[in-house]
Amino acid sequence: MYTANLGHLLDLFEKDLPTWKSSSTLKNNSIGYVKQNDNSYELAFGVTGHPKENISIENEGNTLTIKAETLHTEGSILASLVSDVNHTIRIPNDYDASQATADVDLGILLITIPKKEEAKKKKISIKVK
Repeated sequence: MYTANLGHLLDLFEKDLPTWKSSSTLKNNSIGYVKQNDNSYELAFGVTGHPKENISIENEGNTLTIKAETLHTEGSILASLVSDVNHTIRIPNDYDASQATADVDLGILLITIPKKEEAKKKKISIKVK
């Protein structure tokens, strides 16, 4: 299951591949990607086989807990293919985890966390005398 998801994830973010990296906070058997830019922090996880109702994201301080659990009939092919997701991710202090948004598309959970206004780069105007 995860091999197929990795290929799909890489296809989705092909243009951004040089700036994507595996998150060191994820378990070895899971796939997740993290991308930071000037305005947001993005996380992507494979959640194939989990309906939106079975995916939960909880925020405590700057820590997100992502869970996806779906029961399938034991012995069915889906029970073999669908794995539970349970990740705890610490978000850098420059980002506001309480303002996070999440979307699921084609089995990929994308979480976007905006950068705090005070942490954004500000342009300083130069006066000529």
